[in-house]
Amino acid sequence: MKPWAMVCLSVALSCVFIRDAAAQGVLSSILPSPANWFDSGIEFPEAKPFGQDSKQLPGQRITQVTKLKGKWFHRQLRRNVELDHVRVPQLFTSMLLDLQADGSYTVDYQATWGGAANTPDSRFATLEAHEKGKYALSGSILLLEATAVDVMRTGRSGEQRQRFESERRAYLVRLDKAYLNIAGPCAPYQAEDICHRHRSVWFALPQLASTQLPSQQSPSIPAPSRR
Repeated sequence: MKPWAMVCLSVALSCVFIRDAAAQGVLSSILPSPANWFDSGIEFPEAKPFGQDSKQLPGQRITQVTKLKGKWFHRQLRRNVELDHVRVPQLFTSMLLDLQADGSYTVDYQATWGGAANTPDSRFATLEAHEKGKYALSGSILLLEATAVDVMRTGRSGEQRQRFESERRAYLVRLDKAYLNIAGPCAPYQAEDICHRHRSVWFALPQLASTQLPSQQSPSIPAPSRR
């Protein structure tokens, strides 16, 4: 295919993506960077309840804390879910866990929920949380001790900010190829409906290279040409 044809194809695919994203009500604030608009081939297994069926967490035991080092990411889009006894058409969540070599960690979390775009119930609510602290490995248990958790909620009533000075949680962890399987309590700010129904939840987080990390800024999407 000639270079000019490749450019035309890329533009056409971009327009299709933007149109479909708008039709699904996905806000620009939760879109990845333009370089990551197309499928990278990474699979994100849906979160599941853990501990009720006596099944073990898949993967190998982690005996060296250095094997935890890295950036682990999870995202999920669920439709027709119930949040705080209210049925919402869709819920998008993303979570980036960064376990650093010096024993510190951060969690960047986002959630957006509401109705489909261009409908009478097209309102959205959002939640953003940033958590930082220290982590340690004890046996197969990952211990997170947050020194600060900042949460911002946005909805019809405006913005609401909340800050937790400390938070301690413990998780069972296993390493399954490029995935970190982590099971335990959801953070108090997590919006996933499964977190409100189960005390222990299993997330499978693939490890990401720096080139795969989602952008923390919304992409600037130009208006279509009217020529």
